[in-house]
Amino acid sequence: MENIILSGTKLNLKNYINDIADEDLQDEVMDYFRGAQEDNLDAAVNEFSSDFSKEEVQLFRLYFIAEYAF
Repeated sequence: MENIILSGTKLNLKNYINDIADEDLQDEVMDYFRGAQEDNLDAAVNEFSSDFSKEEVQLFRLYFIAEYAF
């Protein structure tokens, strides 16, 4: 999935994101990625380890890339 998104293909991941977080928490994670100086998954996992699994943070990262990076 990461390779598909990084190649520029749009994927709609919103339904998956809605299943794992409410709007406020989604906004918090997206603000984190918008403000991050570098694309560091480990730092993001560390930041949100009390709220999400590593896989869920990866999904948020992919959602962010799909929505805002291309």
